[in-house]
Amino acid sequence: MLQNARVIDDLDVGEEEVLLFEVRTLDSKHAQHKSPFSLTQVSSATIKKTALKGILYQAINRSPSNVEAEILKRIALDIKSMAPKKANLGMCGLQNLGNTCFMNSILQCISNTEPIAKYFLFEVYLFHLNQSSIFGSKGKLAVAFADFIAEMYLGEANYLAPWDIKRVISQKAVQFTGFKQHDSQEFLGIFLETLHEDVNSVTKKPYVQHKDTDQGRTDESISKEYWNFFKKREQSIFIDLFYGQLKSKVQCTRCGFVSLSFDAFNMLSLPIPTQTKMNITLKYIPRSLSS
Repeated sequence: MLQNARVIDDLDVGEEEVLLFEVRTLDSKHAQHKSPFSLTQVSSATIKKTALKGILYQAINRSPSNVEAEILKRIALDIKSMAPKKANLGMCGLQNLGNTCFMNSILQCISNTEPIAKYFLFEVYLFHLNQSSIFGSKGKLAVAFADFIAEMYLGEANYLAPWDIKRVISQKAVQFTGFKQHDSQEFLGIFLETLHEDVNSVTKKPYVQHKDTDQGRTDESISKEYWNFFKKREQSIFIDLFYGQLKSKVQCTRCGFVSLSFDAFNMLSLPIPTQTKMNITLKYIPRSLSS
């Protein structure tokens, strides 16, 4: 029997890996314990999330569905007074699931981004949960990450095993199936994009066609137009926090027409320069100062 009647495909097993089955009768006594291989982690958070919601409702005079990243930045994340004495408050280790340090480093960074932590702790994400987007995980990653954030801040364990996040990401991007080493930047891009789609307020993305840029317009007006077009299709806290615009300029060599575009991005890959020449200053100190 699989836990919670799940299928084997949900176990995130690679092609070259081995499955170990335990066969037992239905009436056999089986010791119940928390296994690091459990598909669903048992929550150790003891703070009721309704109390955290109370802080949010008192801090803002609007529905949580309209909460923006700037508002969350201004709300003091003071759960220490309500949390257990040994609560992690975001300082918690992560178990390496094979060679998943690439994933753990990203999870530590994102979970300690204060507006993101507030967004999931206060359960604001539930008002934006998008289970219809074909570009996300139907809300699975957002729910798994919310449980992960709750354990990171309200739990008391010394470390966590992010199995649920690993399983959902592996289903979304098959290259992360198994337990091999991968690139942190590649994981970050897929992780942020999937989380964004899981809480994207736009459920039906309209077709947007950019107009040819007028050379008489300022960069600011063109940039604003591109951003407004982008926001018609993409709206989430991740857009507010992690996205910017990259200016591109193309000029025709014949007529001299200049085309400007301001494309949205969430990360830039910059090359590391290699130095072929280096000046080093050496100071010689003789072994014997008398010579």
